[in-house]
Amino acid sequence: MAKAFRFRFEGLLRIRSRAEEAAERNYLAASAREREADKAVEAARQDRRQAASEALARRQAGTLDLRAVQDEGAWERSLDLRILDAEKVLSDACRGTAQARETWLAARRAREIVSRLKDKQHLGWLQDLEHAERVLLDELATQAHARREGRPESL
Repeated sequence: MAKAFRFRFEGLLRIRSRAEEAAERNYLAASAREREADKAVEAARQDRRQAASEALARRQAGTLDLRAVQDEGAWERSLDLRILDAEKVLSDACRGTAQARETWLAARRAREIVSRLKDKQHLGWLQDLEHAERVLLDELATQAHARREGRPESL
């Protein structure tokens, strides 16, 4: 009976697999933060467009006074600042996502290296097993042939 295949670096493979899974989870979380930041930017831009549209409608209606124009300008500036803040958050989120992706890919490559080593060693073990089986079958065939010929079993 042949020995079962045992990969000497199985512990390392498990550690690298866990590290890859953790890096993937971090990447997915970073991607979710990026999507949320993108939605916030779009919402801020939509609010700005709506404020501009409402201001234009009031101007066309001719119901503006100086105080309303000043308030409107302050409101539009605050919306512009909100857009800039949201874009900065989005930019940071994009950088975080890119960094998390690189970390995940590096962890994946590290795991794949050990996984390929395991595959190669398993293939070598199978080949050795197959070779030992062929040698045993050849020996059995030689002994059977010797018995049929009436010669002693051992040569």
